[in-house]
Amino acid sequence: IENLNRSNQAKAKLRQAAKMYARLKPKIQRLEAMQKQKQRGGLVPNELVKLELAIQQATNHIRLKKFRICGNAMLEIQRLYRNFPFAKSNDRIKIGWRVRLLPHLGQAESKLYDRIDITKPAEDPSNILYSNKMPIVFGDGDSLSNMVRIDTGKIVRNQLQIIDGTSNTIMFLEYPDGKKWMEAKPVGIDDAVNLVTGLKDGESLIAFFYDLSYCYLDNTIDEQLLRNLLDPNDGNNAKIAKGKLIPFDVPLD
Repeated sequence: IENLNRSNQAKAKLRQAAKMYARLKPKIQRLEAMQKQKQRGGLVPNELVKLELAIQQATNHIRLKKFRICGNAMLEIQRLYRNFPFAKSNDRIKIGWRVRLLPHLGQAESKLYDRIDITKPAEDPSNILYSNKMPIVFGDGDSLSNMVRIDTGKIVRNQLQIIDGTSNTIMFLEYPDGKKWMEAKPVGIDDAVNLVTGLKDGESLIAFFYDLSYCYLDNTIDEQLLRNLLDPNDGNNAKIAKGKLIPFDVPLD
């Protein structure tokens, strides 16, 4: 009975993630409308400043919301199946973890999942047809996701194997250059460190944690602290100031 209750709770949370994703889509359309309004021009300076601020606030909210949706789905899938989507339960699965989230994001995404052969790699002719069909929750384009996992060389199948704690371990890192959304390849820990420490002054990236919290990383972070946050099992309970999702209350005009 207890296992059944957990399964039902996980399914309910996955339905919640799908609803969050459905609510995000019109907000993205609002952001696109604001961006088009800016491109058309004809605004007086004060109006332009307000519009640019609205675009920035909306962009930040949507960036964070995408991470929240995928993180929530990731955790509930591991509660349901006892494994994270990236911790393959059998050797037949050749596709990336983002594809395995699709059935839990909505009808259109579920139909896309049904067309993809998860027993074959992303570059297989049967799957490459969908390489430019990336859902908006994974990134801004149609093929490259800016949400990546970090490969620390340690296998973590579920939350119980995160020794350092879920609030101290990064689940996803924002990756500006993007990775092919269907591929399983994560980013190496050294590459992640170089990415963050190599940011220009004033730039920052989202780090999303296994407890669904987040923070912004910039080039001022201590390198060892960053490595501690990326590694789930180094025995170091590193701490960093966290942020909260900002509300999306920006008017179009």
